[in-house]
Amino acid sequence: MNSQKPIQRHFRLYQTLLKQIDEHKSFENQCEIYKEHLINLDKLATHLTFVVPKKDSIHIRNSLGSIQRRWEKIQIRRKQRTKEFEKMKKVISKFNITYIICS
Repeated sequence: MNSQKPIQRHFRLYQTLLKQIDEHKSFENQCEIYKEHLINLDKLATHLTFVVPKKDSIHIRNSLGSIQRRWEKIQIRRKQRTKEFEKMKKVISKFNITYIICS
């Protein structure tokens, strides 16, 4: 998320906004892939808790909990960014329609 460019809020940059929306959609697709990896990792950690000693099991669970909390933060930020893109797209669409009618 930190490597993503800020959302363009200039009305004349409609094409740039559309490009950013496409980039964000590809980022969302990557997030879905990572989500599958995290689910598999959770299953593996659950299995390991039965196999490894209790001390190691606690460390594995704490590490996995930390990863899950970071993942949740990324998901929240991703959803907020999606909402911002949708909002800006509506505003720019209204502006473009008004501009076309007035021209």
